Amino acid sequence: MIIFRVDDRLIHGQVVENWLGTFNIKHILVVNDGVKKDELRRNIMRFSTPENIELDFLDVSSISNFIFNEDKNYIVLFETLEDVLSAVKSGLKIEKLNLGGIHYAKGRNFSLGKAIFLSDSECAVLRELVSRGIDIYMQAIPQEDGVKVGTDI
Repeated sequence: MIIFRVDDRLIHGQVVENWLGTFNIKHILVVNDGVKKDELRRNIMRFSTPENIELDFLDVSSISNFIFNEDKNYIVLFETLEDVLSAVKSGLKIEKLNLGGIHYAKGRNFSLGKAIFLSDSECAVLRELVSRGIDIYMQAIPQEDGVKVGTDI
């Protein structure tokens, strides 16, 4: 199983306490060019990850070449929708995409619930991902029902 998730916090309590255990995740992939180059952020995330979980940091262009083991469960964390689109354009196949948290910031004036805030350009990226056949849903934790996102944003 592979869960693809956009969450601007990347590794944090909801991921560690809910997603890893619920789906028996054994490997986390953090996909972000900035994090790949930032030793401090990588170390903070390593400290936040349980010892029995594998953790890799990849740049966006290399995720499409990653070989997933069919016997292992993964969560692939993206910080931004733009990173997801870049990965898809470079060849990554995604059937479903979980939106976990894109928090409010200047310019993010469109709200999808209480934890997803988007700028006009992020709305356009989301529409493009949907148009590419990716099933997109909002779900902060697995104990909540997912809410499907369509092109009507």
